[in-house]
Amino acid sequence: MYWHPDGDFVAVKVSHYTSLKKFNRAEEVNKTLYHDIELVLMNNKSAPVTNVGLDFATAGPIAWEPGDSGRFAVFVHHPERGPAVRLFKVQNEQVLSLYRIANKNSNHISWSPLGRYLMIASYHDAEKEILSKDWSHNGRSGSNTGSLEFYDVNTKSSLNATQHPSMTGLHWSPCGRYCVTSVCQEYSKSNQSEASDCGYTLWNFQGEEIAQFQYNQFLQFLWRPRPPSLLDPAVEKQIRAKGYKEYRYRFQQIDHQITQERASDEQKQRKQERDWWKDLTTSLKDWAEEIARSIGEVYEETDTDAYVYTVETVEETIKSEKTVVSEADIKKVLEEALENAE
Repeated sequence: MYWHPDGDFVAVKVSHYTSLKKFNRAEEVNKTLYHDIELVLMNNKSAPVTNVGLDFATAGPIAWEPGDSGRFAVFVHHPERGPAVRLFKVQNEQVLSLYRIANKNSNHISWSPLGRYLMIASYHDAEKEILSKDWSHNGRSGSNTGSLEFYDVNTKSSLNATQHPSMTGLHWSPCGRYCVTSVCQEYSKSNQSEASDCGYTLWNFQGEEIAQFQYNQFLQFLWRPRPPSLLDPAVEKQIRAKGYKEYRYRFQQIDHQITQERASDEQKQRKQERDWWKDLTTSLKDWAEEIARSIGEVYEETDTDAYVYTVETVEETIKSEKTVVSEADIKKVLEEALENAE
């Protein structure tokens, strides 16, 4: 069962079998498993249960979008069309099939706490097993490729596809702007061994990597819980729907002012450094002139321009030899040169 974060809906996976002739413990060859979703509308008294068909496909994890949009995603595997992620929406007490994200071989689906952005991942969720000591699948709960895809459900576009090999956990920040993928080790091995790939990677909601943090021993990652909002949900919805542009312009002005102040501080710092360098070079110049005057006083010369700097080239013959060459020797050298040229 998968509850909506606000408790308005609950989705239940129901197993069915096709081509089932004789169902017993000995004959399980003839059965083919597929799933449907029974959706319970908690606020609807007339018809609270709705069936959602998946076209004879097996269903994996189901994830509800936070908020009141009524959208949810489910991972399905069809025997002919292969793996995919399907999007549905509860609207006016009816379930609408939105679209299908094909060729997504994953085992984890996670929404941003603010909605709209969906994480489609494939990894071994070992952190829950580490904490609960549940080794029912021999320490494996799915594929461990570490593939990540950040998907924008509103625009039906993939923002980025990347990987974090050996990842064991996925954690959205409470604000919904950041996401962390972590690699943790078992508690039983933490005091005995160290792992080089332990740590976590910080991403933004668009799938861009921000930073990496590596540790020899890393056991668990948790975000600090965010305090509840001081605004009512209705006011937040009104701000996002109508007053967003107004508040956005106001906060952009504040950010611009902070940026200008920070830039002015940097300019002041640079001006101070330039002034310091000019003062230093000026003081060294005065010091050099003072040394020149001292040298002149020692040699009883007051005019520093009296010194004339010239460059002279001196040539000196170190050794010379004379060799008498006959005419026959010259002809012999010429003939050898002509032979070599040919």
